[in-house]
Amino acid sequence: MNDEHLAEVLVSRAAEAHRLATKILRDSAAAEDAVQEAALAAWKGRSKIRNADNLAGWFTTIVVNV
Repeated sequence: MNDEHLAEVLVSRAAEAHRLATKILRDSAAAEDAVQEAALAAWKGRSKIRNADNLAGWFTTIVVNV
């Protein structure tokens, strides 16, 4: 897994992550902040990725936790 691939996954999942965060937080602006925070956490934690085949699921988990 390289940085470019992770960046592609984060960008491609942003809209879905925002929908999920909005459902959880019930606030679109707060959801936007949460997705940005989750994307930053994912980027910073990229060295800890164990299964590059499930990056989307990994990012979704981070969004839920944020």
